[in-house]
Amino acid sequence: MRFRKLRIAWSVMCGIACVLLIVLWVRSYWWVDTKATPPATFVSREGAIDVRSRQDEVQAPQQPKIRWAYSAWKIESWSRQQYRGRQTKPIVRRYWYFHVSTTALIVTFPHWCASLVLATSGAFPWIHPLRYRFSLRTLLIATTLVAVVLGMVVYAANYAEF
Repeated sequence: MRFRKLRIAWSVMCGIACVLLIVLWVRSYWWVDTKATPPATFVSREGAIDVRSRQDEVQAPQQPKIRWAYSAWKIESWSRQQYRGRQTKPIVRRYWYFHVSTTALIVTFPHWCASLVLATSGAFPWIHPLRYRFSLRTLLIATTLVAVVLGMVVYAANYAEF
């Protein structure tokens, strides 16, 4: 077997990352964790991960750059700080949320999705390659199915009510 040690190392690293992500997932119901990096900010809260990319930092280079920063709040204190002075409404979490504005790009996805991707990528090197060739008909059917699924995702992102 070629690259056996590399496959083992990849699977172990993906497994460790998956376990750490599950720990973050459980913690997200009691704590809000925020990690600010130069290109994006990652927020873990209530079973979901928010990735926020600031577009105004690219447009305004004269302002100081964001440094690496980490902060954590308990859920109660974070919600009081966030909604101080406003009438609070019941918070409805929107999973699979994608929002583009003039100042930021926000993508929200659940923790279990990221854990599933890591677990799958850890198992992927152990799958043996297919021993047969695809026909042109199979390729066209697969391409059509992928196009239909992507069209449904774009339609849902643009026309669904949030």
